[in-house]
Amino acid sequence: MKVMISALFEPRPPSAPVRPSNSLYAAIRIPRKILAPLKALFATAVDELAVTFNPTLGVRVKGGGASGASQAHKAIPASDLRALLRALPEREQLLCMVLAETGMRISEALGLDWTDVELGRRDQIRISQQYYRGELRKLKTEKSLRCLPISKSLAKRLRRARAKTNGEGAVFVSRRGTRLSDRNVRRTFAKACTRAQIAGVPFHRLRHSFASRLYDDHKDIRKVSEWLGHAEPTFTLRTYIHEVEPVLGDAPSWNLAA
Repeated sequence: MKVMISALFEPRPPSAPVRPSNSLYAAIRIPRKILAPLKALFATAVDELAVTFNPTLGVRVKGGGASGASQAHKAIPASDLRALLRALPEREQLLCMVLAETGMRISEALGLDWTDVELGRRDQIRISQQYYRGELRKLKTEKSLRCLPISKSLAKRLRRARAKTNGEGAVFVSRRGTRLSDRNVRRTFAKACTRAQIAGVPFHRLRHSFASRLYDDHKDIRKVSEWLGHAEPTFTLRTYIHEVEPVLGDAPSWNLAA
């Protein structure tokens, strides 16, 4: 296995023999952009019993700054996320927690009704519609229609918020009682980032952070794709987990709720 991986990823002259290292990790020269897909492929192979060992476990790419494109998809450190939460008003704080702990799209979160939130024997959120440019719309694909389990701490916060309503209508509403708009939420988030003294946090970075945490928790690529509501697992590989950061650790939940 060491020889095969070295042959694949370490360029050498045609006449040079392959010299396996004492350490598998020391022998690998893997470009950053293909490390996460490679890890995902091996994780899926182990899950399907095609192989018995994942040789990429523990492999990290050292050095090399992220490009502008990869920065847009870079996972958010937990410390920055907590600072952002503290700087947000209560309503947007809950929205941020939902985005960070479920990985759903901002349009899907704004399209949530209380009838989509199941709090009881099984705590979960059903994604059935999206709110985009001021109107409710169908989801992007059939795969976007899904049920997402949520942590006990997030369920507790949602119960608290639901108790202030009649249990019907939109989950995230403005002071006038209308559904929150994407534009206003982005403005509030931008101000909170300034107060927290952190770089701007696009909503898609919350989504990518969630995908990276699932992957770091050893979920195979198909499960990550289903969580995110992607049409194909290949899209998940290309877009969301090409760069896996260790700063978020292995915990399946950040337990952000009080």
